[in-house]
Amino acid sequence: MSKLSIALGNIVAALLVVGVLCGGYLIVRTKQLNEDATEYSEKAIRAMVDPWNSTEFVKRAAPEILRQGGEKFMPELFAWYSALGKPKVIEKPIGRVGTGAFPSTAIMGVWADFSAKAEFEAGPAEIGLILKRTGDTWQIANFEIRTEAFARMKQPPSRDGDQPSKKWK
Repeated sequence: MSKLSIALGNIVAALLVVGVLCGGYLIVRTKQLNEDATEYSEKAIRAMVDPWNSTEFVKRAAPEILRQGGEKFMPELFAWYSALGKPKVIEKPIGRVGTGAFPSTAIMGVWADFSAKAEFEAGPAEIGLILKRTGDTWQIANFEIRTEAFARMKQPPSRDGDQPSKKWK
């Protein structure tokens, strides 16, 4: 064998070792982030809906959400959500953590998409959270509740004040 073949073989072997080590690190890190995001989601959901509390949302919200008038709008929205009544059951959130751009948003970096099934006095619902990683913690980039019970309720509040939201028409 020539010295070139041996050198190329050693380079390929070194690249394989580096690749395996990097892959192992990414798997462990993603598992840690997923566990962290699951715990954060569970605590955040409970703090926001049991009892209904917009202040708990504002404490956890990403700054870009609050710049859109969220801090002033949230008490009204949470008052509307409270028509669902008290939660009877909130299941553990399930979801995924990813890196890069979150689809259809401006979130770049590490993100998480979680949802939890819940049962309220008004009926079943699904609570959704989109989180973005900021430093050592998560921030809520989107909070959503989906339920058939909303169809039986008055129009939701609008950020525009007196105009009902077009999303719910």
